[in-house]
Amino acid sequence: MADKPERSSGSGDRRVEWLGAIGVIALLLGGYFAFVALRGDGDTRDEAPPMTTTAFVSKSGGFSVRVPSGMTGRRTGSTARFSTDDKQLVVTVGRSTRGTVKATSATLVKQLRAAYPAVSVLGRRTAKVDGRAALQTYGRAATSKGTKLRFVVLVVKASPRNYVLTTFAAAGADPDRVLPVVDRLANSFHVRQAS
Repeated sequence: MADKPERSSGSGDRRVEWLGAIGVIALLLGGYFAFVALRGDGDTRDEAPPMTTTAFVSKSGGFSVRVPSGMTGRRTGSTARFSTDDKQLVVTVGRSTRGTVKATSATLVKQLRAAYPAVSVLGRRTAKVDGRAALQTYGRAATSKGTKLRFVVLVVKASPRNYVLTTFAAAGADPDRVLPVVDRLANSFHVRQAS
């Protein structure tokens, strides 16, 4: 596998949208969405040390990401699923629906509400991923057995179908271990072909 995924100099939408007082949070500036969703407000953390990653390219999915060591991956068609060995963190990456990032995010949250008996959306933030408009929706969920989870749904604008990175972490997972992994996956996401 290559050391770095290929980057195109595509002319993706450079427009930044403001959503009320929420403002714009850039994933490349520290993964704040994951910090809030997985750790909570008021906590601080030191900058994560560099981590070893491996390039993962999905030709059928049209994307690439850098996968941190300690995670295993599984392909299902054009979708990829990465998880830590202890299953404290699971990230799914793949194509989603057509339309705006807001509409796609709403559809995915609706699917979460159908799959889990308790889902609480804590917030939404606009972002840029791979030079593209993106929307993060984060919150908490609980399974029918009462297992508490934290989630982040990150929708990345592409044409004709958007991409989504869905992250689930155990509510009790160590944020200092989880957040650098989530940040690395999200910050390295690259659309290879928008199909």
